[in-house]
Amino acid sequence: MKKISVFLLRSLLSLFAALPLKLHYFNAGIVAALLSAIGYRRDDIMINLSRSFPEKKYSELKRIKKDYYRHIAYIIVEAVWFGGCSAERLRKARIAEFVNPEEIARIYENAPSTVLMCAHYGNWELSGGYPLFNYKDCPNYITDKSCCTVYKKLSSPVWDEIMRVNRIAPLDHNYQGYCESTSILRYMINHKDEKKFYIFITDQSPYAESTSSTQLEFMHQPTLTMTASASIARKFGYAVVYMSMIRDREGHYSITFKPICEDASKMDVETIMHKYYSLLTDDINTDPSSYLWSHRRWKIRVPHFRFLEACCGNAAQALDAQSKGACRIELCEQLEIGGVTPSQDNILQTISSCKKARVNVLIRARGGDFVYSEEEIQQMISSICFCKTAGANGVVIGALTAEGEVDKASVRRMIEAARPMSVTFHRAFDECADMSRSLEDIIDCGCDRLLTSGHMTDAFEGRFNIASLVNQAAGRIKIMAGCGVRASNIDIIERDSHADEFHGSSLF
Repeated sequence: MKKISVFLLRSLLSLFAALPLKLHYFNAGIVAALLSAIGYRRDDIMINLSRSFPEKKYSELKRIKKDYYRHIAYIIVEAVWFGGCSAERLRKARIAEFVNPEEIARIYENAPSTVLMCAHYGNWELSGGYPLFNYKDCPNYITDKSCCTVYKKLSSPVWDEIMRVNRIAPLDHNYQGYCESTSILRYMINHKDEKKFYIFITDQSPYAESTSSTQLEFMHQPTLTMTASASIARKFGYAVVYMSMIRDREGHYSITFKPICEDASKMDVETIMHKYYSLLTDDINTDPSSYLWSHRRWKIRVPHFRFLEACCGNAAQALDAQSKGACRIELCEQLEIGGVTPSQDNILQTISSCKKARVNVLIRARGGDFVYSEEEIQQMISSICFCKTAGANGVVIGALTAEGEVDKASVRRMIEAARPMSVTFHRAFDECADMSRSLEDIIDCGCDRLLTSGHMTDAFEGRFNIASLVNQAAGRIKIMAGCGVRASNIDIIERDSHADEFHGSSLF
């Protein structure tokens, strides 16, 4: 029955697919008018737009909605036409082309493989044509042999098969790179010795079976998103590139490759996702109508989300904090003296116990100041190596010179030993002589995150200094407010500091 249904529907679609592309665009006007007349997901679209563009007037939002219906109509007719394309027909139409293929060629030559992050922007249904969109005099490394498109299986077996055939129509009939999301890790392992491009539509709401997701701010709204593409890239040390697909005229898309990182093992998953969504936001602001506004990803409102890190001394405390909403654990011992590196048994037990919250380990040889001898630096590097072997998410480090400056040489050595783990620079920063200069030094060293009370006794008192650091950092590093952060004052600290994350031992 499935084969008969697929055959009949494909035969019907093939009749339409054979029509010239210009005629399809004429039909798009009819489709757009029908969508508008029936009010297709009108309320969802207007709610999403109003929350994403709070500064726009109602008349502007209505215009975007009208343009959006036209955009959806384009996607529909282009997808139908695409399903009837041979490679020759697709190349001749030049419906999409790479703006900077030399950039992806450079990355291909230097990376073991590359994760290409796409979005529900432009026309994602043309992804099967990527191997055919290079029109420049430049090596074409995105081919049907090197390209793997990751998809989510549809609930209808009939439509799942129809869309599979449609999406890869211009490619070789033996194309093996159309991979279901639940099988992608196995596919990558089987092809680990081959240079591949893995194409993910990354702005997905988490699937029911998904185990890799996070919450972040996207288009002024707390958003739950999958992180599988970033997590896999980090695991294998792949390059990560955002694919910007802009409709610059009817019948033509320009695709620009925008690198996020060339070795994801040196960047944490949250940073990769923030960079991706930042680039996507830029595209949406360029042409708001080209995003998928009828999607119901924001239908269930996510409560106001804060990324909370709990300071814990052992596995029991970590489990308690995790159950109360901690996103990450900083594990340390002897908190009464500011914390020192925990024992190896404590590290192993806590990492094995925490299945949801990530565990970062404080690396500090002793209490007191942060000016260390060479022997102490070596001791901390050894502890970092143990944490990496134990499976820690990250380490929390810091070292200063006798003059109160960041000891960049020692910090860089510790970061080098830590990668691919995440690295946080701890509150040694608050004892630096020059706050602004020290922030630049820490960014220059390559830390992912800075924990600070804003050079004050606690984060509440230093909240305005933290705001200055956030402004200066401009997204180059995460700023985490810590020390004295409590349920009773976190609202004010968040409002005034604009910190990315919050750290405390009294939050849970």
